[in-house]
Amino acid sequence: MPTGLVTILGVVGIFLITGVIYISHTIEKQRAKRALLIANLTDKVQGLQMLIDSIPPAFVPKSLKLFILNEIKMRYIRLAEIAPQNTSFKKNLDTTSMQISDIENARKASPAPRFDTPADANKIKACLQELNKAIEAFVKAGKIQVEDGKQYLLKTHLAVVEADVNFLIHQAEQAQQEHKIKVAILHYQKAVAELSSHNSNNQYSERIEQLKSHIDELSKEELAEAAAAQASNADNELTKGIDDLIKDDNAWKKKYY
Repeated sequence: MPTGLVTILGVVGIFLITGVIYISHTIEKQRAKRALLIANLTDKVQGLQMLIDSIPPAFVPKSLKLFILNEIKMRYIRLAEIAPQNTSFKKNLDTTSMQISDIENARKASPAPRFDTPADANKIKACLQELNKAIEAFVKAGKIQVEDGKQYLLKTHLAVVEADVNFLIHQAEQAQQEHKIKVAILHYQKAVAELSSHNSNNQYSERIEQLKSHIDELSKEELAEAAAAQASNADNELTKGIDDLIKDDNAWKKKYY
């Protein structure tokens, strides 16, 4: 074989090998990029969904919840396009669409939650702090208007206050049921103090007055019970004194008669 042809074939071979290596590297790079994109999108939707599932509905404005769910939906649409073989993305997309529909059609306001332990209240407060971070990120990205973001942040701040107050009121009600009036009054007073410290716009004034009125009623009840207990103790002492006199009189009679 002529030397020139050998050289040409050698050069072509080198190019082919280099091309194969380059293509393989490009494909691998694209796979890694795709895997990273899927991981990032999955982490994001899981984090947002956790907030929706963990925070009581009464603490998240309807418009904010719909916004977050639509953000989740868009990411699931993207995930389903990137990885059509992963059926869980399509299933989660359908679930998210149903959640959006349910919230849009909801007419009744959600009731305020009750917290049985400080841990329950603290867990919700931690989730609300994460929600604040998400709101700030969406505002920074231009997806939420600045003024809307401020309103959402204010509402999540008030939700933290609600979490504290609702726990205190639940503790007070429980103490009242157990007839621990002093403990109940103490928890109600703490709830009043918490509301008063965040009442700059008088949004809690009516609730504060209601709680104060209830505290007054409990205080009167406590005083009445204390007076009754004192009278009962006095009666018991009087009865005991009479019994002692009778015993002494009987003992004297037995001695001399």
